[in-house]
Amino acid sequence: MKFTLVYRGPLKSNGSGRDKHAIREKLSLQLARLYEQPPFNEHYGSYGKLLNTLEVPHAPATNVVGGGHPISIMLPQSHEVLTELDILLLRPEKPGVIIVSGDLDNRLKTLFDALRAPKLADEIPASAAPTTQERPLFCLLDDDSQIVRVNVETDLLLELVVAQTEVQLFIRVTTRLGRVTLDNMSFG
Repeated sequence: MKFTLVYRGPLKSNGSGRDKHAIREKLSLQLARLYEQPPFNEHYGSYGKLLNTLEVPHAPATNVVGGGHPISIMLPQSHEVLTELDILLLRPEKPGVIIVSGDLDNRLKTLFDALRAPKLADEIPASAAPTTQERPLFCLLDDDSQIVRVNVETDLLLELVVAQTEVQLFIRVTTRLGRVTLDNMSFG
């Protein structure tokens, strides 16, 4: 299975919990739309049902963390689904320049942490009350250890930016199965 997530905003080196949560919030709405597409809607049922009851048979893992945020994980670790990421990172620096806004490795670590579900209450800012659109907050992965391959291409972001940390990301996600089971066959 392949799909693309898009993010525009700050991507800080060694981002805080607040920074990662801001990215999660933007990606959550896209993941909610993905939830309505096959194979997710065939495997889990209707997102509308999930919103109304939070108890759909085979629903993505839903747990509650900091501030009462229900979290739904699109690709739970228990399904043994692995991800490969092809990332186009547009930033306001020439390709190859990493000194101005922080090193690329730590910026990517911020992104990887934002793609996974928060595990501790302090990973969601205390002031971040879940909105109706964030109930649940959709996260791609249980854990960033599910990312098994990453390819990153950087290029110049030609639009005006507010800060040097602002980026435009196109994240192409490809899933593969760690082990085939009845629960994960539709995700391979």
